[in-house]
Amino acid sequence: MSRRAPWGANIARAVSGDPYMELPKDSVAGESCVDALVRGGHDWTVGLHDVQIAGGSKIDRKSAVVRSDNGYALGVVGKTYRPIQNRDLAAFADDLASEASTTVSAVGTLEQGRRVFAVVDYGEYRPPGFGGNEVVNLSQIVWSRHDGGGSLTAGLFPLRLSCANGMRALIKAKVRSLKIRHTLRADQRLVEARKVLGVGAQAFDGFEEAVTRLIDTEATDATFTALTEQLLPVGDDDTPPATVTRRANARDAMFALWSESPNLDGIRGTAYAAVNAVGEWEQWVRPIRGNRGRDEVHMMSIMNGGEKLTERAASLMQDVHGAIYASN
Repeated sequence: MSRRAPWGANIARAVSGDPYMELPKDSVAGESCVDALVRGGHDWTVGLHDVQIAGGSKIDRKSAVVRSDNGYALGVVGKTYRPIQNRDLAAFADDLASEASTTVSAVGTLEQGRRVFAVVDYGEYRPPGFGGNEVVNLSQIVWSRHDGGGSLTAGLFPLRLSCANGMRALIKAKVRSLKIRHTLRADQRLVEARKVLGVGAQAFDGFEEAVTRLIDTEATDATFTALTEQLLPVGDDDTPPATVTRRANARDAMFALWSESPNLDGIRGTAYAAVNAVGEWEQWVRPIRGNRGRDEVHMMSIMNGGEKLTERAASLMQDVHGAIYASN
């Protein structure tokens, strides 16, 4: 079962060759991120404008971030805010790719342009065992916000190719992402790119250790049941009946994935599979509220800190002396 990787919304370019990503029809290999940004129509700029209330009075120390192409207001920020333009983010992604001797695989926007992102492809990682059939794609996602909600950020993103599960939960929080100052002059970009690569290398080392540890740890049906009970408890008498039903249904769905999902063939019976079963439910099965597509929700989750249940599952399954394994 293949699924689209989580950067399908408003993509300007993606490199062909990944069978697990539904690519836009105009994908062109060998293009720079800046050129792709222009071709995709994302090279608009933002400016800072005074904020006024009805009657014309100006609000001190506040500015509106406004798109140059359509006049759309993306957010209200303080007077010290300095935006990073889309072209500057794309140029930084190109520098990052050049320094790592790799390519940028996607660039795009979300939320009417409030968030801009680029994806730098680092290639494949094959964990030990499984005959080399277990494949994780490694990418560096760089994103910025035009609504004042955060600075330019870069983070390593491992993607399990057989199911498109994001696996950032297995990266230690302190090296999961790196925030970059909200100015990005040309003479600073290479320095910042090298910092990002350094943190990315630390992140991968920790990720590799976590994957190996989980692969080497056995997990039974009882183990997985104990895990879901910890993640979604239903035994509290004060829990509303609707919440009890919703959690029980979610636990049943997780167990069905643990038992039957073809995406876990070859790794079933390991703690690594347990984490992926939770990740598959949280990222691809859990109901979505609102009108957003699942790929957009997934990318937004990456920018907002990741999938919380999957992260907790990863922590619990790595604690081999914890309560989860007492049932084995």
